[in-house]
Amino acid sequence: MKTIKIKKKEFQKLYNIACSTWQPKFDEKFKNFLFEDYIEFDETFLKQMESACTPDQLKVFKVIFKEYLKEEVNLFTFDTYSKVCKALNEKEYTLKDFEFLSEEYRERQLATVQIHQIEKFFNQGWKADFKNRDQYKYYPYFEFEASGGVRFVGSHYFRYLFDGTVAFYKDQKTSDFVGKTFIDIYKTLI
Repeated sequence: MKTIKIKKKEFQKLYNIACSTWQPKFDEKFKNFLFEDYIEFDETFLKQMESACTPDQLKVFKVIFKEYLKEEVNLFTFDTYSKVCKALNEKEYTLKDFEFLSEEYRERQLATVQIHQIEKFFNQGWKADFKNRDQYKYYPYFEFEASGGVRFVGSHYFRYLFDGTVAFYKDQKTSDFVGKTFIDIYKTLI
C-alpha cells in the first residue's frame, strides 16, 4: 500500500476546517509526528478523509492531495474490445494473428486472448489469489437456451476452487458487466 507523506503546514489547512469529530481523529493518528515537519499515512486513510469531506472541505482536500488522488475512470464506459485494447495500450488481436494454428483452433484462441485482456483491464491490478480462501473471485455464467442461443445468467464466485473458468473478476458488478457486454466473445469458447 502506498504511503502518503505531506507537510504538516499544508495539512493544517484541512485540519482547521475539519469538523469536531475528525480533529480528534487527526490528533490521534498523527501524534507520532509531533516533532516532524511531515506526516505520513496510507491510501486507506486518504479515502476515509475524502469520503467524510463536506463540499467546502473537499475543495481544500483536492488541492492538498492532488498528486496522490487517482483520477477515477468509469470502467463501465469501455464497452468494446477495441476500447479495452486502447486503454491498455495493447495490440487488438484478430484471427490473422492466429493463422499459425489449425483453422479449428483459431477462433477459440482469439477469444481466450481477448478475454484475458478484458480481465486485465477491468480488474485494474487486482489478481485472483487461490491461496486466499476468503477472497471472492467472480466469473460470468451463461446458459444455453432452448432456441440454441446462449444467454448471460449472472455471476457466480469461487473462493478457492474453480472448474475451467476462463477469467475472474474482482467483484460481481464487474463480472456482470463483462458477461453482458462481451457475451459474443465468451460464446466463441462454448
